[in-house]
Amino acid sequence: GSDWIKTVNAGGYFSPGDDPAVCTWFDDEMEALCATAAQLGMPVAVHTGAADACKQAIRAGVRSLEHAYLIDEEGVAMAAEAGVFIVPTMQMTQENLQQLNDGTLPDQAVWKFSRDSEQILASQRLVASGDAEVVFGTDCGMFPFDHGVKEFIALVDAGLSPLRALKAATSTAARMLQREDLGRLRTGACADIVAMPGNPLADISATGQVDFVMS
Repeated sequence: GSDWIKTVNAGGYFSPGDDPAVCTWFDDEMEALCATAAQLGMPVAVHTGAADACKQAIRAGVRSLEHAYLIDEEGVAMAAEAGVFIVPTMQMTQENLQQLNDGTLPDQAVWKFSRDSEQILASQRLVASGDAEVVFGTDCGMFPFDHGVKEFIALVDAGLSPLRALKAATSTAARMLQREDLGRLRTGACADIVAMPGNPLADISATGQVDFVMS
């Protein structure tokens, strides 16, 4: 009954035994997984980090890159050309930086995140300035759910326009999910409408003040 296949071809910052900067799949393994998913008509999302892992996933035919922590300029261009969506979870980085500064980041994450934090921020700026489709995602659960809306601010701080950030959470996300019934205000669509005081195109932080939801 699943709609997607999700896999992992690089390590995580919070897992004790692996490294996000290392690609953990062989090309033929990733290609076999994506080919099998395609045969079943299912898209593939991949948790990924290292630049070479991002590019391996794109070549294999994934639909989305989750995190893409260390993606490089070539990888962003490849994603744009292939129509691969990038879900960069930028607020998660801000949460990790705060934890690192506060001394509360888990021990297994400290050395990896200390090494990579500047590159992660640089990669996020590359994603924001590139032509690949960017989708709003949070990784909430790794940090409080009520901080998830801050992803809008993180996206804009990295260089996305407010309009592109709003689309990342609505119409672009719906395209990634292949859901024509979501993400747009139109007759027959199946989506909630939210309203907020202020104009998020002028100040993206208005997204954190939603005071009306129409289902």
